[in-house]
Amino acid sequence: MPLRRFEPTGAAFVSVALAAALLVASLAGCPRLPPVSGCTPGEQRCAGDAPEVCSATRRWHRAGDAPCAAVGGTCVTDGGVAYCAPADGGAR
Repeated sequence: MPLRRFEPTGAAFVSVALAAALLVASLAGCPRLPPVSGCTPGEQRCAGDAPEVCSATRRWHRAGDAPCAAVGGTCVTDGGVAYCAPADGGAR
């Protein structure tokens, strides 16, 4: 019995194209997470003049959108809490 040559139908092509498009779309939607650092969840620190907090997945995440200097402050830690404080120490 001779072998028949496989010729894909239009439906097969559409299925493969749709699967490829879904794969690309799903990869584009993946969040860009910081690397796992092994920090203690809830721990806070200053990094790059901005407060950071350790997540439950042990990754450092920046608190806020801008460094403290952008609002005229500096990042400080006090009692394990990191925050933006006035750069002049609060003097008026």
